[in-house]
Amino acid sequence: MKEKINERLNSKKLNDLLKAVVIITVVLILFLVLLNKFGGHITDKITEKTCNMVHEKYVPGKTPGSGVCVKK
Repeated sequence: MKEKINERLNSKKLNDLLKAVVIITVVLILFLVLLNKFGGHITDKITEKTCNMVHEKYVPGKTPGSGVCVKK
């Protein structure tokens, strides 16, 4: 009787672990896809804020992620 209970507990723990791994994997893949799609725009926003902090002018590039700071 105890063996069956132990098997069920081990099976439940394994299922819970598997669910957690699947959820983490899906979240990670979603994060990477979004980063790939919007990464250049995020980089441009960070560069723009940095330009303002160092009193330079932000000049957008031809493609997302290629903006630069130039002296005023």
